[in-house]
Amino acid sequence: MKKILCLLLVLLSVMLSSCSQIEDTNGPDDYSIVTFTDEDILKGAINTITVGSFRSSSFIGDEMKGTYKVSKLSGMVEIEKISSDRSNINFDIDFTCESGNAMLVIVSKGRIVKKIEANEKVNFDITNSNDYYNLLLVGESAKVSLKYKIKY
Repeated sequence: MKKILCLLLVLLSVMLSSCSQIEDTNGPDDYSIVTFTDEDILKGAINTITVGSFRSSSFIGDEMKGTYKVSKLSGMVEIEKISSDRSNINFDIDFTCESGNAMLVIVSKGRIVKKIEANEKVNFDITNSNDYYNLLLVGESAKVSLKYKIKY
């Protein structure tokens, strides 16, 4: 029994140590993404590690409100997938990065529609192409807080 427990602990240690965060190589005051290219984001083939994440969202009428917080993110997380019949979709975003590097990206039809840099508050409209819009968060050892309202 002790041998099995020791073996499980060793395996767990190896698995956890093989998952590592992506280092913040551009300094504590530069929050721009370094490791991931636009091609990587569009492919979506990014290994992701998150520690201490919290997500909530609600949809009332034609408005979606949500929050996403993570203590450490390395990789890419889909925050929302949006589809609408309206001609315009309005985004109201408050995006804060305390450490690491982070960027919020809106992708549709295999192209990047909008990039939102860390520590920005923005409100903008996108002309609807009647396809899905993916709201993606990309991070490199990022501690992030995101609040959003999407009206469609």
